Amino acid sequence: MRAWNHNRYGNCATLLTAAILSAVAGPAAVAKTVYVDGVNGNNDWDGLCEEWDGGTCGPKKTIQHGITVAVDGDEVIVADAVYTGEGNTFIQYYGKAITLRSANGAAGCIIDCEGSEDPAIHIEGVISGTAILDGFTVINGGAC
Repeated sequence: MRAWNHNRYGNCATLLTAAILSAVAGPAAVAKTVYVDGVNGNNDWDGLCEEWDGGTCGPKKTIQHGITVAVDGDEVIVADAVYTGEGNTFIQYYGKAITLRSANGAAGCIIDCEGSEDPAIHIEGVISGTAILDGFTVINGGAC
């Protein structure tokens, strides 16, 4: 698993890019929590409510959809379930400095890659802050 994306100009260009992005980004936005529930979620919902409110606020169904709506500094909390298939394997951070964690620990939050040779989770290109992964069991997948 690579947590840093080196380009052909090396670390100096990457650090300079990070400094420029920080300087022009303006005031930091308030971090939000995005919820994912593989059993009760729906990817059409906004992910901002842990449970469906009867409207559009409710958890996302797949981990990737949760990451997609997150921005730097956000936390994506994943409910207990066995996550399989598209949107739950070969999960990409897309360079976001976010926290992806299970709600209750690794024993109940399982990513089953169903024999895929791809890595379960792909963290690459985070140039500002940190990307955190916490509390998952990954089975039947390729190496990172």
